[in-house]
Amino acid sequence: MSGRKMMAWTVAAIVLLVLIWSAFGFLRPYWIARRGGYNLDLSSATLSAAPLAGAELSGADLSGANLRQANLRGANLAAAALAGATLASANLRGANLPGIEGQHVTAVYTVFADATIYGANLTRANLRSADFTNADLNKAILTGANLRDAILNGADLSGANLLGASLRGASLKGSVLAGAAFDGRTRWPAGFDALAQGAVLIDRGVVLRGADLSGARLQNADLREADLREADLHYASLRDADLRGADLRGANLAAANLLGADLSGASLTGCNLVGAKYDNRTQCPENLDAPARGAIHF
Repeated sequence: MSGRKMMAWTVAAIVLLVLIWSAFGFLRPYWIARRGGYNLDLSSATLSAAPLAGAELSGADLSGANLRQANLRGANLAAAALAGATLASANLRGANLPGIEGQHVTAVYTVFADATIYGANLTRANLRSADFTNADLNKAILTGANLRDAILNGADLSGANLLGASLRGASLKGSVLAGAAFDGRTRWPAGFDALAQGAVLIDRGVVLRGADLSGARLQNADLREADLREADLHYASLRDADLRGADLRGANLAAANLLGADLSGASLTGCNLVGAKYDNRTQCPENLDAPARGAIHF
């Protein structure tokens, strides 16, 4: 074989190896996802249109991943990290998604029908025109989420955080909103009476004396000067909430999350703080001895 032919074959072999390696690199995330497992690192992976029905992806890091049009029907994504991921037009019917971290996720026209999304963090997620028929969104955090034209028929939104969320044009037939939190920024479909459906208005100066807000997701809530006397807020999340000047006399804040909350000037006489969590960012009223009251520093 002449030197020129040998060179040509060598170049061709190198090109082929590069192509094979590139293909392997491109398909590797898909193979990992298909094989499944716990706590997989698939951050920023390209999995568009991937057939992942029934995949085991609990605890996986899918932050920033491209899952556009992926088939994740019945997949287990419990406690997965999906912040910034793209799920547009994906199929997650019947998927298991409790406790996911899905801040700023893009899931327009995505199917979540019959999915379990209990306690998920979907802060500022773009969920426009998504299908949540009969989905479990109990205690989900949907602060600032875009749910315009979404289908929420039969969905369980009890205890959900809908502060600042937009639900204009959404369909809410048969949905459950008991204890769901909303504020003056929340936008509902025309003519929809959230209060009549059991949702709770959270706003400055609101009167919620004796209200049952146990386990409520009230992150970033504006509760300045609110009347929360004798309210049941045990296990409630008030992380980064503004409670300046609030009246919490006799309230039950046992095991509540007060990380980053501002309680400056609040009245806490007779308030149960046993097991309540606070940190260095938490602003407490003057002369409050949080540890002596049973609160736990984190």
